[in-house]
Amino acid sequence: MFVVLHSVEVSASDVFELETSCALCGHRAWARVHGEGRGNDVGLRPDLHRAQYFASAAARADAIQKVRGCPCPSCGRHDPQTLQWAHLADQRAARRRWWRIWAGPLTLPLVPAAALALSARMWLDERESFEGFFTFSLVMGALGWLMIPPIAFFALAPRKTLAPRVYDAPPPEVTFLPFSPHRGPR
Repeated sequence: MFVVLHSVEVSASDVFELETSCALCGHRAWARVHGEGRGNDVGLRPDLHRAQYFASAAARADAIQKVRGCPCPSCGRHDPQTLQWAHLADQRAARRRWWRIWAGPLTLPLVPAAALALSARMWLDERESFEGFFTFSLVMGALGWLMIPPIAFFALAPRKTLAPRVYDAPPPEVTFLPFSPHRGPR
């Protein structure tokens, strides 16, 4: 019996008006931001409305992330929490990059080699026949090769970065407006 899954993918683009305040100088302003996002739903009967909801939420998150990465329009400094978050994400990305370039490709061939070395050591300790050793080494080598895909998936796969973008100047999608207490979020 086969189960056929279907998927729906939707993209959303909208302009949001977000209230922002500087953590350092206390300046409050409204920001008009263009956000884009994608959403999908997978299942037996994928729901288009659910995919649109996910796309709208991703667009709003993109807009919030753009505003957080902009410098304050009054003092020109960035939020320290956003800078720390971006710095930690850069460190994590550098560690993953180092693993993908150096450690991963060097260690992955060692997995089957270690399995074969273990089987050879066990053969020498047990003093089995050559046929038993050969069968055991084939099984251990196959198990070593079967361990490579999960190691490669978890260690070498590129990760989606959730770090905020930090801008030197507001991008063209962000326009800061003067603060008005009567303006409400859209």
